[in-house]
Amino acid sequence: SYMGRIQKYKGLDQVIQCLPDLNKIKETVFVAIGENAEDKKRLLTLAKSLGVEKNIVFPGRVSEEEKNALLEISEIFVFPSEQEAFGIAMLEAMAKANAVISTKTEGGRYLIKKENGFVYNFQDVDDLKKKLLKLSQNKNLMNKMQKNNSIKAKNFTWKKVNDELIKLYNSI
Repeated sequence: SYMGRIQKYKGLDQVIQCLPDLNKIKETVFVAIGENAEDKKRLLTLAKSLGVEKNIVFPGRVSEEEKNALLEISEIFVFPSEQEAFGIAMLEAMAKANAVISTKTEGGRYLIKKENGFVYNFQDVDDLKKKLLKLSQNKNLMNKMQKNNSIKAKNFTWKKVNDELIKLYNSI
């Protein structure tokens, strides 16, 4: 899955390019949650040219309940963006026990370590494909990353962040 605007710099074409090889191992559905920001047509054209248009779902903007339900059934969250400051969407996916693959953005480098996911360079489709295949073929690794993400996300709850801010404030 992916969550964010459907925009060119978000790099969703990279995931679509991986789908033909993923489908050779296991039927894969890529759910891209978010509002279309003028890139959906290009992505659907790419998917059709690769024969994977039936493997992509664009539900658009969804309610909080729908978002949570989609993230709960997702196994792997991909954040293929060219640039991102932090990545709240990534944290939300981690909280729903998704293994995570992200580009080496600020948030990707901060949140993802070897125990909970993979990072790769933007537009390195071969590396993304390798990482997706590795998770798809190694259930133990995927389950371990999913569990680690569920635990790690608890460090970013509003209560935990608030407690840290109060400590910092009191120390000044």
